[in-house]
Amino acid sequence: MDDFFKPSAPWFERPEPLFTAELEKRTADPALCEAAKDYRRTGYLIRDFGFAPDDIDQAAEYTRTLRGKAGRVQDGWMKSAAVKRLATHQPVLDFLETLYERRAFPFQTLNFAYGSEQAAHADTYHFDTTPMRFMCGVWVALEDVQPQAGPLHYYPGSHALPVFTNADLADSGYDEYNAFVLHQLRAAGYEKTTGLLKKGQALVWSANLFHGGEPRSDSNLTRLSQVTHYYFDGCIYHTPIKSDPKTARMIVREPYDIARGKFVASRDENGPVYPRLFRRLRHRVRITARIPIYS
Repeated sequence: MDDFFKPSAPWFERPEPLFTAELEKRTADPALCEAAKDYRRTGYLIRDFGFAPDDIDQAAEYTRTLRGKAGRVQDGWMKSAAVKRLATHQPVLDFLETLYERRAFPFQTLNFAYGSEQAAHADTYHFDTTPMRFMCGVWVALEDVQPQAGPLHYYPGSHALPVFTNADLADSGYDEYNAFVLHQLRAAGYEKTTGLLKKGQALVWSANLFHGGEPRSDSNLTRLSQVTHYYFDGCIYHTPIKSDPKTARMIVREPYDIARGKFVASRDENGPVYPRLFRRLRHRVRITARIPIYS
């Protein structure tokens, strides 16, 4: 657990007695202090952000149309104004900025018609930041989640595990990663719980919280839902799953701020850091042309 509570991580992940000292600086905002303590302990929060019912219904209707395609779409905000409004909902942005004390911006949406049935994983394997852990996900139920529909599952407290990368694996590949993660979760004794959220509820999860999807016992049931991933200002944004630890090659990202409608450069102490030209142009073309990814 060496990388958890690093000084460069968000303030609520600092070691004791630093965390208590940080809390004492914020006693004027007791709601923030309680949220920070819960988030630090479990790695997630379930909240009602007051999404407009029409936005929930319209996003659900759009997501329902995915049943005839792949069942999942990345960046559906390009096609659905309601999906974009959920992703850029100001109370969510305000809450994340208050909690992380950096401006948050949405850079990706995922809409699911059915339960993903994904193995447990952490988002930090797909996208991370330097300094670490300045990323989070917000999962929104677009309908009441049924136990037979393959609900979201997660492991409370598992965000305290190290951030695993390809350097931790004997062989590269997602199957190797899945097996490694399952072993680590079992060895550490984390227990799985499922998210049976009600329509309109949101689950905010920390970058390194391990989560996935339960098997669908009724294939006819939908699990209409939306995940929005958020970065925070002032970081290097990168893709660990594609990075090569043997050569120390980092795959830098240039995320698109959905709320402000512009690309955001990664930054270190020396200024902007850009992806390789081809990767940068390919991403810019897809975003500019508004091409979602169905899978």
